[in-house]
Amino acid sequence: MGHMTEILNEIFLIFFAAKATGWVFQKLKQPAVIGELVAGILIGPYAFGWLKLPANGFAEVLAELGVIFLLFSVGLDTQIGSLKSVGKTAVMVGVSGIVLPFVLGSGLVYLIGRPTPEALFVGAALVATSVGVTARVLSDVGLLKTTEARVIMGAAVIDDILAMILLVIVSGAVKGSISLTQIGAITVM
Repeated sequence: MGHMTEILNEIFLIFFAAKATGWVFQKLKQPAVIGELVAGILIGPYAFGWLKLPANGFAEVLAELGVIFLLFSVGLDTQIGSLKSVGKTAVMVGVSGIVLPFVLGSGLVYLIGRPTPEALFVGAALVATSVGVTARVLSDVGLLKTTEARVIMGAAVIDDILAMILLVIVSGAVKGSISLTQIGAITVM
C-alpha cells in the first residue's frame, strides 16, 4: 500500500506542478504547454529531483499516455479536409523542415571536426519536431483553426514522418547496412 501511495503522491505533484506553471505562463501571455514543460524539467531528476518514480517504466507509460491524450484531443478538433486544402504548402514546409536542419546541423558538426556518423546523428536529431506540442501551443493561443495553423500542423506531420525515415536511414548508414551511395540515391528519388 505504501508504494501505491508514493506513486499517487508523485502523480499529484506532476499534475499540480504542470497546472501551476501552466497558469503562470498563461498569465504571462505565453502558451500553458511551455509552462507545463518547464514544470517537468524543474521537478524531474535534472533540477530539483523531486520525482522519484520507480525505474520500472511507470513514468514512461504515464508520459506516453499523456501524449496519446494530447494527440487525441487535438485530433478531434482537426479535419482531414482542412489539412488537404494546404497540402502542397505543408509538404514544402515539411520537407524544408527536414532538409535545412539536417544539412546545416550535419555540416556544422562535420566542420568542427567530429566524425561523419556523429555529424549525421546530430543532423538527424535536429529534424525532430513534436506534433503534439505544436498543436497544443496553437490551441493555447487560439490559432488552431487558422490557415497558417493547418499549414504548420500538416508540415509537422510530414516532418515527423520524414524524420523517422531519416533516422532509420542514418542509423542504417552508421551500422553499415546502408551505404552513403544508397543514401544519395534515396535522396535523389
